[in-house]
Amino acid sequence: MNTELIQIKQKDLKEFRRQQWRIQKRRCAVTGLPLPFEYAVVDHLHKTKTEEAGIDGKGLIRGVIHRDVNQLEGKITNTYKRYGLNKIASLPDILRSLADYLENPPVQNTVHPSAIPKIKKKKLSKVDVKRVYKYWPLMFPKRKLPKIVKYETKEWAEYITHSLLIQKGILK
Repeated sequence: MNTELIQIKQKDLKEFRRQQWRIQKRRCAVTGLPLPFEYAVVDHLHKTKTEEAGIDGKGLIRGVIHRDVNQLEGKITNTYKRYGLNKIASLPDILRSLADYLENPPVQNTVHPSAIPKIKKKKLSKVDVKRVYKYWPLMFPKRKLPKIVKYETKEWAEYITHSLLIQKGILK
């Protein structure tokens, strides 16, 4: 392996980007998608001032990628370090495992409680209660009046519908 590093000056970076972009057939090195030159950036592994360039890839250019992909890579890398995952496994290993997990989750066909739509309960109106009580003797002559509830239940919905039909003369 050649350990001699090629150093690019800032003034030559744009031309390097254009050449590498052409070498990559005008595609993002990460996504493989067509990459307009104006969105192409030179991606590199950052290093601190005290770190030596080339050690563990620090400071080395990796390729030309889409600027948004570059931002995503930075956020992922920073989050990986912030949560201390770098002490557990390498970032590439975690990302490969994450991709496998997302494509083949160990649990199938089970809905999380937060994904179940909440049915908004309809409040029982005073008008409906009065109507039900008014027509109750016609609807159910031998039954006691139902207990008033705060929210409309299936049973109360039936009482309301029945009382409306009596009120309109559709039922007797």
